[in-house]
Amino acid sequence: MKNEKEKLLISILSKECQIGQFSVIEKKDIIFSLSKFFYVEEEELDELIACLERQGYLKIKYEDETVYCLCVTKKELPQQKREVSPSFKKFFIFCLLGAFLGGLIGSFCAFLIFSL
Repeated sequence: MKNEKEKLLISILSKECQIGQFSVIEKKDIIFSLSKFFYVEEEELDELIACLERQGYLKIKYEDETVYCLCVTKKELPQQKREVSPSFKKFFIFCLLGAFLGGLIGSFCAFLIFSL
């Protein structure tokens, strides 16, 4: 998926109709649901739905001026990358430095003990 509008649209359609079953959904209902997040006109909605169909997320049985008859396929959304929190990065770095310093101090102590 290329943009946030497509991701939002497929999530809205997944909630509206069961996966693998065709449902009739009015265009104005979809536009209303999308309008909470993005401004979308009917022409742009047609383009978004056609793009999702080309990518394999939807199957369109028919459409007219006011409704779509479509189903959401089982193709899942791409997984989002998990970002590592900055606090975990700091913790990891401190642990790594602590282990290095502990090894260095232990080696130094062993050197002093066995050199005498």
